[in-house]
Amino acid sequence: MSDPTALTSRTYDRVAAEYHDRRLDRSHIQTKLDQLCSRLAPSALVLDLGCGPGFDSAAMRQRGHRVLGIDLSQGMIRFARRQYPGPYIQADMRHLPLGQKLDAVWAAASLLHLTAADFPVALGECFRILKSGGYLSLHLKAGEGENWENGRFSVDAPRFFTYWTDVDLDRALAETGFVAIQDHTLSSTTGHQTWLYRLVQKPA
Repeated sequence: MSDPTALTSRTYDRVAAEYHDRRLDRSHIQTKLDQLCSRLAPSALVLDLGCGPGFDSAAMRQRGHRVLGIDLSQGMIRFARRQYPGPYIQADMRHLPLGQKLDAVWAAASLLHLTAADFPVALGECFRILKSGGYLSLHLKAGEGENWENGRFSVDAPRFFTYWTDVDLDRALAETGFVAIQDHTLSSTTGHQTWLYRLVQKPA
């Protein structure tokens, strides 16, 4: 069977510019970005995991942090390099090509494109690359099961999603070894989607 995460990546190759324009208003997660950055020392090393077109990477660089953007979509990486210059790598979050220890991982609406079976693999990679005391901030769609969504862009753009309950998400984070710092459940402005937010830490 084809890998749904890879198929979704190819969708993002086609819609990178349109995605950027539709998601350019980042006010809905500004508070969460501030909460993470406020815990970091100046010039902290941060991974923007599933960086997309690079707007969050740019926002964290403006705060003085050193940010590496990683995305499986080559189209997104090319767009990010043009629009928001900085270091970006095309890579799979299930097999991160990093050996150094980072201060934080920012994963805004990216891990949700993994299957439930692959999700703990990516969490384990995040845990591995973080320093002791490092932070992971993530956002996932609330719900149950897995599904394909389409119809959000001007072209055919199927995207795979796994939905999470609070209980299942917290269990997966704890089993990986993360310690909870802050959680939050937020309904979208349209009222059609609820998002789960977690800020967790690798024990010092």
